[in-house]
Amino acid sequence: MELQVAVKVIKLHTSEEDLRRLRQEAGIWARLMHENIVSLLGTTKGFGPSPALVSLWFPHGTLLRLIADEGARLSIKSKLNLLHDIASGLHYLHSFPIVHGDIISSNVLIDIKEGRYKACLTDFGLSTVLGGLLDDHTIEGSIVRHGAIRWTAPELLRLAHDHPADSNVKPTKENDIYSFGRVMFHVLTLLIPWGGIDDYQVLHKILCGEEIRRPETPHDTPDITDVRWNEIELCWSIDAPARPSALMVMGFLKSELEALTDD
Repeated sequence: MELQVAVKVIKLHTSEEDLRRLRQEAGIWARLMHENIVSLLGTTKGFGPSPALVSLWFPHGTLLRLIADEGARLSIKSKLNLLHDIASGLHYLHSFPIVHGDIISSNVLIDIKEGRYKACLTDFGLSTVLGGLLDDHTIEGSIVRHGAIRWTAPELLRLAHDHPADSNVKPTKENDIYSFGRVMFHVLTLLIPWGGIDDYQVLHKILCGEEIRRPETPHDTPDITDVRWNEIELCWSIDAPARPSALMVMGFLKSELEALTDD
């Protein structure tokens, strides 16, 4: 049986210290075992100066692609299951504790298992060699990557804006939860967060204290109920410690799925 794999080539001007950190982060990733985390199979050489990362190939692509191609046909049960998968993977990471640092829809890969879509988190902790120093067993993600601004917690954006050269600023679990709320918004509304405006405009709005509003046409977004919008807003709380944990989000999504069964 042939096994299809994805090879992630790290294009860096690598120092020995960079390579050491990359190997250390890859070693931690390789030890992670969870159905909603993409498994790292190992590393390989021959693609440049740095080791390349080898993981399973996901032919169905990313959550971003799934929503673009099939979003209008996704049932609310499928959407809630996908979100529960992501929250489950995030809870697993946070239990170590590992901070993902880059929760966006394009970092969620899609599989099909037992007749339903299954979501798996990928690309955590690999953003500057991908994103900072390891602290014990905590993988730190990038602070703000180009293209991720609309998914990123405002406190991180402010730190990156006010102290762009400060390498000691590190993402937290609470930052991950904020970004999860963005993904939840995307899945339930089929709308890209802050869609229609560029990153510079998004950054300006966020630094001025603006937040995404609930869609004004409920008939166009029937999957955004009052209770689900409230959960999104909890994830987006300006008070980071007030945001729910990944385990709490899992509990909410489980109750929403059970309510569908009861109907």
